[in-house]
Amino acid sequence: MTMSLLQGPTPQQMEAIRAELGEDPDRLQHNIQLLQKWISCQVHLPRDYDNNLLPVFLRGCKHNLERAKKKLEMYFIVRTKVPELFGDREPTKELMERYTKMIKIATLPKLTPDGSRITIFKVMCLNGDEWDTIEMIRYIYMNADIRVAEEVPISGDIFIYDLENLKTVHILKYASPILKKALVAAQEAYPQRLKQLHYVNTPPFTEKILNITKSFMKEKMRDRFIVHNSMDDLLKYFPSDILPVEYAGTSGKFNNLVNDWVDCIVKRRKWFQQQDNIKATGPIPECVSYSHFDDVIGVQGSFRKLEID
Repeated sequence: MTMSLLQGPTPQQMEAIRAELGEDPDRLQHNIQLLQKWISCQVHLPRDYDNNLLPVFLRGCKHNLERAKKKLEMYFIVRTKVPELFGDREPTKELMERYTKMIKIATLPKLTPDGSRITIFKVMCLNGDEWDTIEMIRYIYMNADIRVAEEVPISGDIFIYDLENLKTVHILKYASPILKKALVAAQEAYPQRLKQLHYVNTPPFTEKILNITKSFMKEKMRDRFIVHNSMDDLLKYFPSDILPVEYAGTSGKFNNLVNDWVDCIVKRRKWFQQQDNIKATGPIPECVSYSHFDDVIGVQGSFRKLEID
């Protein structure tokens, strides 16, 4: 990956990142070695994983070694337990064209002053016929997996959701049992320190979909939802030189960034094929709880009770 897609922190940003995460180089290397040794003792975990996963998971867990172990273990387990999201991934240009008709995703190259990384998600599908929740989530996780493998030091993640094209039919398709598995995977198997969720171009019924999402979020995350009345409102939170021009910024066109990420994913086709075999194998130890991914009882029923105006 070129450095232009994921630019590293400035010295000032790195100082802020280390202060927030409680990191120093010696501690980082020591914890990496401990994680490597721990993984080598776990017969159900793979050996041919990407070593860059380790500092990313440690930073995402603020160097809490036990939490990093649990998340890293679950990262490999979900690849076995939820193949509909993580298996048989072979991105082609044709496939990515289909994905981007539903949603466009761009992780921004520059970090915020405190070292956070922003990703923008824009709903594109204008009708329900082309909307496929599973394919949309697979696309989101392909972007996430590249970042896990290649991300530079950051203090956390910020997501901006552009809901301009969102329709009620999308919510009805979005509200499926696979959504719970995807949200649990995001919280339990990925090293993201999600700091804020921003919503722009929100239609009148946005409150309904936010309530769906919030119901599966941990309590501390529910207070990090920010709904904006205008694009300019984003400038209260972020410098203009970080954001694309469509989002009140000066840092290039959003579609160009989306295309850069699509190209990156397509070029990684062989890498994604290899990832199919880098997962938990054999019996999962009884002490490891992964029941979240099998327990979707009652979710579908709760969605059916929603009334969309």
